[in-house]
Amino acid sequence: VHRYLYVRLVRDVDWSPRAKKLGTLLLVTLALLIPVALLTRDLPRSISTPMAFACFSWMGSIMYFVFAAGAVHVYERLKNRFAAEDQAPPVDPSRRKVMTQAAGAAAVVVSGAAVRGGLAEVDVKEVQVALPRLPKELEGLTIVQMSDIHVGPTIGKRFIDTIVNRSNELKPDVVVITGDLVDGSVPELREHTARLG
Repeated sequence: VHRYLYVRLVRDVDWSPRAKKLGTLLLVTLALLIPVALLTRDLPRSISTPMAFACFSWMGSIMYFVFAAGAVHVYERLKNRFAAEDQAPPVDPSRRKVMTQAAGAAAVVVSGAAVRGGLAEVDVKEVQVALPRLPKELEGLTIVQMSDIHVGPTIGKRFIDTIVNRSNELKPDVVVITGDLVDGSVPELREHTARLG
């Protein structure tokens, strides 16, 4: 994936030599960030949290950059395929540069919005479920379901305190936790998950 991004966003674009070097260095750094962050996840949180945040933010953003670069790639292929062979225009480096800049800017904006959404306050979505065969004594039962919390290098005690407080405010009859609760070892995360009981 990083090689594809390098080819589409750096190598085949009419950047200055300095910009190409910076782009190459950035992509190599981001590629190395992933294994380094995974290898440092058991270090103290003061080290692992910034590394994991940068790594996971980039891993989430990769998809948007691939889609953006891929859209430009598909456009160029379709344009050349449907042009008559004797009329097929040569690749215009300045046009590719503008399209790559636009695609990259779109990927940055969407990635930024995704990170902002990930850091936003947790939403509570109320869903009423009708169960005709539910016993009468359970009518009106309320359940809070939490899923995919992923307590680990980037999610800790403060976030857990927030969702426990939100859950308690709803005064549910039952609380269920489904999906991925933790990303790490029990000794490391015990203090962060303590309020979940």
